[in-house]
Amino acid sequence: EAFPEHHRAELYEMDTDGDGYLDATEILHAIKVLNESKRQSKRTMRIALAVLAFSILLLLAMCGGMVVVINATKEVKVNDNNELLANHGSDGSSKIRVASADFDLVGGV
Repeated sequence: EAFPEHHRAELYEMDTDGDGYLDATEILHAIKVLNESKRQSKRTMRIALAVLAFSILLLLAMCGGMVVVINATKEVKVNDNNELLANHGSDGSSKIRVASADFDLVGGV
């Protein structure tokens, strides 16, 4: 009766022999259960963090792989001299000739 109602249920759970009293064995058992629960919680947290880290690494690897594939399959690329090159696969590449980008507006429009 000395404990509030919401704590009594927990105390009754710790009273494993049902005599209405908590002896040293029951208190030690409750402490062991509490410590094991804390260890299990830490283990679960470590596993969750490991899965999260692995998922992030996997996502980064997939993004990197996509960049490599996209760059490898491009049909057109620009070299260091800003020349447009057509990619011919293993045959190499050749310059692409384009018309001049210089133009005049007719009629000032």
